[in-house]
Amino acid sequence: MGSGLSSIPNYKVKVRTKNGTIFKIYYRDLVDHLLLLRKVISQPQLTEEGPLLKAAIQDYCERMSLGSISKKEQQTKLPWQVEWIWHVHRLHPLHYAEDCTKQLSSGEIVDKKINRISSLDYCQTDVAPNNLHEHRSYPPTLEPSIDLTKAVI
Repeated sequence: MGSGLSSIPNYKVKVRTKNGTIFKIYYRDLVDHLLLLRKVISQPQLTEEGPLLKAAIQDYCERMSLGSISKKEQQTKLPWQVEWIWHVHRLHPLHYAEDCTKQLSSGEIVDKKINRISSLDYCQTDVAPNNLHEHRSYPPTLEPSIDLTKAVI
């Protein structure tokens, strides 16, 4: 079994909640989620208050402000640390939607368009902690309506 998407089935499961709402979960999304969590578990500094978490949050906010996460090709190049912060922000959908629509120049919610599936993909986007936000020359304009540090911890 290779690491390509074509070799991994993408089963769709329909889940019905008690109130009758139906939503779909795709196998690839679940695998992608588990691989990201596995990567985070292997780097506990991103679940604790400190310079690495702060840098990842600042980098995420800057990328969101600049629109550097909205396109599929941009998402394929995201450091996994930034993807982790983005994931945590999306776990608070009302705040996330408000932040996107009110603070981003596009005024639109930024959706995740890719699955990394292969753990190799997460390894290829590793960034050294000191280089995570090295490119920043000004403070980010996105100010999440939730405290992302507390949301992570």
